[in-house]
Amino acid sequence: MKVTSSTETLGATIEGLDLAKPLSQGEFDLVLRVLGERGVVRFPRQKLTGRQLADFSARFGKLEVNVANAFQEAGVPEVMILSNIVENGKPIGLADAGQDWHTDMSYSSTIALANVLYGIKIPKRGG
Repeated sequence: MKVTSSTETLGATIEGLDLAKPLSQGEFDLVLRVLGERGVVRFPRQKLTGRQLADFSARFGKLEVNVANAFQEAGVPEVMILSNIVENGKPIGLADAGQDWHTDMSYSSTIALANVLYGIKIPKRGG
């Protein structure tokens, strides 16, 4: 496993973990430490199902179902699909999930420790 800190104010990359499989306690402790130190962690080249994403995410705490109850992964309501892709005239996900800086689930009684995003097709903005 390799941890590379960004040269910017926040962020790190962890390589060598397969998030599709359960992490050992030691591996997860490292993820938590890096998240605490760097604020944002990315895990490149992952291939996850909705269930695997939810299982990994649940290591950070109890998952919630978004109040919109829309664009949920089939069989995994805790996973919400965010996308601007339209197929057969219908959006496959929520297109505007907050284009500006915000805190997800801020209406909840307990604010989440972390948000886990799984990017499949990510557009570049401004280069």
